Amino acid sequence: MEPTGREIAGHAVCVGMWLVVYGAAGVVDAATLDFQLQRQSTQPASTEWVQHGRDAQRTGYQPQAVAHPWRWKWSWNGPNATGGIAAGHHTLPRNVQPITGGAYVFIADGSNGVRVLNKSDGSVARTISPGGNCNGTPAYDTASGMLLIPSSNGNLYKVNPANGTVAGTYNAGSAIVGGVCLINGRAFVSAGSTVRAVDIAGMTEAWSYAAGSPVVTPPSYSASRDAVVAVTQNLNVHCIRNTDGQAKWPPVKPTPNTYAAGSTEADWGWPVIADVHGYVLVRYRLPWSTLWTWSPWPTNNATMRTNLQGNPSQQCLFAIDLDDGSVPFICNVGNGGWGDNDFLPMGPAPCVRKFDNGDEIAYTVCRGDSGPGEDGRADSHFGELMLDSTTVSGWQAGYVRFIDYGSDFGGSEGFAFPPTDEQPFLTVAGDQVLAGHWALGLALQLNDRSASRGTFASPITVTYLSHFVTSQQSQGFSASHYIGTPFGQEPDWRQVPLGFYIYYNQGSVYDSYWSNYACWVVSDGLVLYRSCDSAIIALESGNPLAAGEREPTWGELAEAAAAEEYYRATDNPGAVDRPARGPAIITHEEAWNHIGEVKTVAGTIRYIHNNYKTTCLGFKNPHQGAFAVMIRERDRGNFPAAPEEYYRIGQTIRVTGKIVWYQGDPVMYAEHPDQIEIVHQLARRIPER
Repeated sequence: MEPTGREIAGHAVCVGMWLVVYGAAGVVDAATLDFQLQRQSTQPASTEWVQHGRDAQRTGYQPQAVAHPWRWKWSWNGPNATGGIAAGHHTLPRNVQPITGGAYVFIADGSNGVRVLNKSDGSVARTISPGGNCNGTPAYDTASGMLLIPSSNGNLYKVNPANGTVAGTYNAGSAIVGGVCLINGRAFVSAGSTVRAVDIAGMTEAWSYAAGSPVVTPPSYSASRDAVVAVTQNLNVHCIRNTDGQAKWPPVKPTPNTYAAGSTEADWGWPVIADVHGYVLVRYRLPWSTLWTWSPWPTNNATMRTNLQGNPSQQCLFAIDLDDGSVPFICNVGNGGWGDNDFLPMGPAPCVRKFDNGDEIAYTVCRGDSGPGEDGRADSHFGELMLDSTTVSGWQAGYVRFIDYGSDFGGSEGFAFPPTDEQPFLTVAGDQVLAGHWALGLALQLNDRSASRGTFASPITVTYLSHFVTSQQSQGFSASHYIGTPFGQEPDWRQVPLGFYIYYNQGSVYDSYWSNYACWVVSDGLVLYRSCDSAIIALESGNPLAAGEREPTWGELAEAAAAEEYYRATDNPGAVDRPARGPAIITHEEAWNHIGEVKTVAGTIRYIHNNYKTTCLGFKNPHQGAFAVMIRERDRGNFPAAPEEYYRIGQTIRVTGKIVWYQGDPVMYAEHPDQIEIVHQLARRIPER
């Protein structure tokens, strides 16, 4: 029979009186498969993830998947022995990925330098602090065993990770942007308005390319063209010959849009090289308003293509030919990201997968929906992006093939993912697609990729693998951190089919330790997950009920409970109610210092937006990075008129309530208008309903 679109990777075993699901891939009828499209990537390759995106092309693809089922091996900067928040927990820099090399896992840790973790158990072998802040992913040179560390002070450090000794330094003149790009014997970095090549043997400059505008992405490297690619603030794409550091072709701006800080930019992205085809894939951030241009986005590729041809400003992902800078086709990928209230950060970069026969495709988050009541905030799906018109019969270059996940494709699951304003970032390992959301880690294995699949009516089928949620509180705590049946993130409910929880009964930990999104890394037999709150979790192949970490002793449990109580009362004030300190009325700039306290906050409204989940009254425009008042959809009926109409930009207000974290910013939730006093009323007033 034909396989269903979704299967849970597991079978039942009886443990005591409990029936638990674990292990084993879903069964698929081989007769339905097109074996030309079922091949696993088996070309010889290092099993290590040694730099941002795994390789110099930033493909985000690991040919060597870790066999499912997985079990919890260790954690760092995450939970304690009882599932609480471990003492010393802190936020990692945005975009950094864990990498591996030899016996170690390396993670950039900002002002703390680089943490060197023992791959076997996650313990800290040493901390390397060469100078400045380490805000970009380092790179590990397998030939020399050296670690290349980028710094905010403009230095690129060559360090021996076995003892932390600095073996060489190169100064790039400005803070280095993002991660190091590493090939045999040479490193590339972006700094200021330059891209630089450094020969790592002597840490000497090979060449420096002047881009004419601040370089806002880390560089990527094409081995087939021996060229380096980076994107500048003015949205230009630069292709640089590695032989002499000169432009291979004049800078190209493929989008008709112009740079606008905070809405239309290339910042926080990275170029991805499709070396078989000789393309670079470049993603741009676009405004929140693009969610509504076609709401929902169409499900037919021909319609998507026609729409983007007629309105090219809506295109967010571009394929650019590395030979001449031309754009060979339109990528049918709609804009999205994670954010709300008129704020949409950079969306996910694609992953490029090369098969052992030379075929090459990309994986991305695409858009399209036809369900009743769907709109542009909820029309995203996982998908394949075609890079030519021959790899899959009947599918043109730039077309997307939908991947089945959740109830959007007619299933009965209690979840549908991902929303367009919550798009996760992707990693691909063999046939496994792994997605990092700010609350969840999603994992699935591709099954039937035959040419007849990929339409919205007949998507590519999958098997569910073990997911992550940040915290759960309804099923008790186990040292395995594993639940083999559907459960979810609590209290900010999002359901998953099975998998691991990081914390027990800790709520929305990510709001207090916001680093924008989670990511997966697959390296040397480990599945590494970096949560949005900056925990690093290592999984390995095995029975998830036989956790790599032993059950704690009673003494360790008591010690962890005491440490958690102290931590929640001191270092993590957002986790508990705290007595109010200082004056009764504070300014919105002072809210950062009063998390967990009930206060009256005064300020002038500078920003109002309703995203149909919450109405935001911001004291700054844009509201990110400042105190804001949030009115949830469920509380709108308590107000005399629609909050976005009742309150107006320019009004001075005082709002009273508890100050808490939301995505790293202080906010206050207003459930009733009595909490908000209008101190200065404008001339026109919206009539009450």
